[in-house]
Amino acid sequence: MASASLINILTADIDSTVVPEDSVADLIRRYNSRVPRTADNPGWALAAHLSRARFFDIKGNYDGAIREYKESLDASGSMLIPERNRFASYIGLGKTFHKSGQTDSAVFYMKKAEDLARDAGFTELLINTYSSLHDIYAETGNRRMADEYRHKKLELNDSLFNTREFSKIRDLEMFHEIDRFKKRISMMQIEKKMRRRTLVTVSVALLCVAALCILIFVQNRKLRRKNRNLYDRNMAAMKAEEKLREAIQSQQETAQQTDAGNASEPEEASEKYSGSSLSDSKGKEIEERIIELMADEKVFCREGFTIKELADLCGSNTKYVSQVLNERMGTTFSRLLNESRISVARKRFVDFEHYGHLTIEAIVAELGFKSRSTFSKTFKRITGLSPSEFQRMAREKRK
Repeated sequence: MASASLINILTADIDSTVVPEDSVADLIRRYNSRVPRTADNPGWALAAHLSRARFFDIKGNYDGAIREYKESLDASGSMLIPERNRFASYIGLGKTFHKSGQTDSAVFYMKKAEDLARDAGFTELLINTYSSLHDIYAETGNRRMADEYRHKKLELNDSLFNTREFSKIRDLEMFHEIDRFKKRISMMQIEKKMRRRTLVTVSVALLCVAALCILIFVQNRKLRRKNRNLYDRNMAAMKAEEKLREAIQSQQETAQQTDAGNASEPEEASEKYSGSSLSDSKGKEIEERIIELMADEKVFCREGFTIKELADLCGSNTKYVSQVLNERMGTTFSRLLNESRISVARKRFVDFEHYGHLTIEAIVAELGFKSRSTFSKTFKRITGLSPSEFQRMAREKRK
């Protein structure tokens, strides 16, 4: 410990004014008298060389100081932070050569100290080196190099990474390394806990995703089964519509052969149309005309088709047509129009021979709807399926 303490004092800052020379000389004498060289003291040789070099320097024996500083280079690896010890030897050599008037050698060792401090990251020591090189070049009259090292010193001194304001002595680096090691162990323990928690979280998340996938699969199967049933019902409805249309045509042919005198008396009008003058025979005639017209796609698939146009085609007025739709057919013009158009859409979706090459937009464009969204909402409301679902089911059935 005495060797380490003396080394820290001697390498802290060569020619420092913090510790006066007489105090340094007294410390060296006390060390030499109390600390013998032993096998279990690896720092004795380094401490001895540095102390003798400093002692010679104080006495003005520069040759002896230079010799001891060079010897200390070989012993610099015996203690912690060998780069710090070599730097002290280099800077000591540089300053001693400078004092002895050997400028070239002084610059040579100062630059070695500069390179070592820069590579090792000794920022505060690098500032001292720049200051010493500035002094040497200024004394020799080399203003360019003196200004260059002065600029380097000022720039580094203002750097955000400068640690000079916190401490000029790096002898606590050992404790700093121990603290870093403890923090690293602590971080590893935290990372281990985090990995364990992450593993648990990921496992739970995977289980949840698996359960969700199973639920989605089950729901999808139910939905597909429901869609198949809806599709089958729509196909059955299409067949029923065809049979009904054939039956109505047959009835119309029969009715034309029946004597007009056999027509029944007018039914009692509903409360809504209690004041209407529409007779039963006229109402039946309008109903048959409506059925005939609504069987023709070219009529009701025109965009903007209105009840007024339907009434004109029936040779009547909108009031009578609306009354017939409500009382005799149990519907409204809007509902009848939408159901008729959707019926055409269903037939075209399953007619792959003529319409299989068309998109839904192309089919909708010929049905009289104002937009694709209006058609989709109406199709879903009437059939229970979206147009794309119905078309997909049709393709599956076809395969």
